Amino acid sequence: MPLAEQNGGNLHSEKLGFLFTLFLIWTFVLLSRPQDIFTSLAPFRPAFLVSMIVLSFFMFSFIDSFLYPQSSSQTSISSTQTTLYTALICIMIIGVPFAVYRKGAFLFVSDYIMKVALFYFIFIRMVDTVRKLERVLLVGCFGTGFYAYMAIMQGILKGQRLTFGRMFDPNDLAFFSLSFLPFNFLFISKENQLHHRIFAIFSVLSSILVILMSGSRGGFIAFLAVVIFLFVKKSTSIKSWHKIILMVLGITIIGSNLILVDFSRYKTITNLDSDYNFTSETGRIRVWKEALSFMIANPLTGVGVDCFPEALGTKRSQDGSKPRWQTTHNSFLLIGAETGLIGFVLFVLMNFNSFRIFWHAEQKGISEKMLKIGEMAKIGFVGHLICIMFLSQTYSFYWIFYIALSCVLQKFRRTEVESGLIDVSNNFRSSEARL
Repeated sequence: MPLAEQNGGNLHSEKLGFLFTLFLIWTFVLLSRPQDIFTSLAPFRPAFLVSMIVLSFFMFSFIDSFLYPQSSSQTSISSTQTTLYTALICIMIIGVPFAVYRKGAFLFVSDYIMKVALFYFIFIRMVDTVRKLERVLLVGCFGTGFYAYMAIMQGILKGQRLTFGRMFDPNDLAFFSLSFLPFNFLFISKENQLHHRIFAIFSVLSSILVILMSGSRGGFIAFLAVVIFLFVKKSTSIKSWHKIILMVLGITIIGSNLILVDFSRYKTITNLDSDYNFTSETGRIRVWKEALSFMIANPLTGVGVDCFPEALGTKRSQDGSKPRWQTTHNSFLLIGAETGLIGFVLFVLMNFNSFRIFWHAEQKGISEKMLKIGEMAKIGFVGHLICIMFLSQTYSFYWIFYIALSCVLQKFRRTEVESGLIDVSNNFRSSEARL
C-alpha cells in the first residue's frame, strides 16, 4: 500500500474514533436529557446542536469511507429491521397530505421523526463491535441512573406522584427508568472496573425508587415482570450472591423512603371495576376504542402522524361531546390510528423481530458477552413492551434504541454464522462459548 494511502487510512481510523466519541455524547444527550437537570442548557437546544455536529462529522466520515474503503470498519446497514423501519417512515411521509392536521404532521415528521431516524441509522452504522456496544449501553445506564437520582433529589411530589423535567410525566418517568435498568447488571460483575460496578448498583436502586415514586401502574406491572425475569429465572449475567446483595440493598433503600411511595395507587390494579379508565367517557378503554375505529376507517394512511389528539377532539366536537384532546396511552393503537393498518403491521413485526433476535442472542450467541447482552436486552424489552401498552411512546428514542440494538445484535450473529463459529443447522454452540 502506498504511504500516502496508508496515512490516509490511519487518519480515517482516527476520525472514526472521534466520531464514535461524539456519538456517545449524542446518545447521552438524546436519552438522558441533561437540559432537564441543568436547566440553563435548555435555551441552547443541546439535542439539536449535538445532532447537527454529529451529522456533519458523520457525512465527512461517510465520504472518507469511499476514499479509503479498506480502512473503514463500518459494515453494511442492511437488515430486515432496517427495511421495516424504512417502510414505516415512508408510510408516515405518504400520510402527511392526508393527515387531519397536515401542518402538524409535516412538522413532526420533518423534525422529530427525522432525528429519531438519524439516530437509528448512525447507531447501526457506528456500533460494529461488541466493545463499542458495551460502551453505548454503559452511557445509557449512566445517563438514566444519574437522571433518576436527580429526579429523586429535585423532583416534586404532586398528588404523591413524582414529577421532574419538562419532557416526562410520572408515567413516562417510570418508563424511562425501566428502559435501561436491566442493562446495569452487565456491569456489576468482577471483570468490570470498580467505579462501574458501584454506579451500576447505584443506578439500579435509584431507578427502582423512581418507578415506585412515579405511581405509574403500567410501570409497576412492567417492573414486576422484569423483577421476575431477573431474580427468579436462572441468569447468565447475575450471580446468586448479586441477587441477595441487591435485594437487601433494595429493601433497605425502599424501606427508608416508604413515605415517598403511594402504594394505594397500586392497590387499584386489582379493583378495575371502579377505575375511571374503565368507566369514564374519557377513560383509556373508550379512547382505545376510538383509536381502533380510526385505524379501521383509515387503513392506508391513518389520521396522520402526531394527529390522533386532533382527530379525537374533532370527532368529539362533531358528536356533540366535550372536545377534549387526548392521546391513546397505547403505542400499538397509536401507530395504527396514525399510520393505518400497514404501519401497525410494520410496528408489530419490528417488535416481534427484536424479541426474536434478543432471544437468539441469549440462547445461541458464541461469546459470553453476547449471551449476557442478549439476556438483558430480552428482559428489558419485555418490560419496555408492557410499558408502551399503557403509554404513547411509539416514536420515542427509547423504542428506537431497542430496534437499533436488535439490528446490531443480528449483524453480530450473522458475522458469527458466516465465520463458522455457529452451526445453525444443528443449533450447535461451541464448547468454548462460555470460556
